[in-house]
Amino acid sequence: MGNDLINYESALDRLGGDTDFLHELLGEMLGQIDSDMETLIEAVENSDFKNVQRIAHGLKGASANLDITRLFHLFKKLEEQAESETVDGAEVLISEIRTGTDELRTFVANL
Repeated sequence: MGNDLINYESALDRLGGDTDFLHELLGEMLGQIDSDMETLIEAVENSDFKNVQRIAHGLKGASANLDITRLFHLFKKLEEQAESETVDGAEVLISEIRTGTDELRTFVANL
């Protein structure tokens, strides 16, 4: 079930093959993204680079831990933009993050 969205096999291997636990963690990840998105969008709109960086960094780390490859790269780009104190292109990244999140939600629902 590997694709550019998530390396499911790697994430499963990291958790010792515990599919129930992985599915629980993926659900928690979706909840975390959902709860952080409004704050993240507000921070981008206000050019609040510190908060954009903080939120993107946290979600990047969580994505990495669960091998959610595409979201990892998107959050990393957003974090790097915030470090450079620019939000140019951030709206495109947020749109891509929303799409990736929707795809992850569908992926998890079909597990």
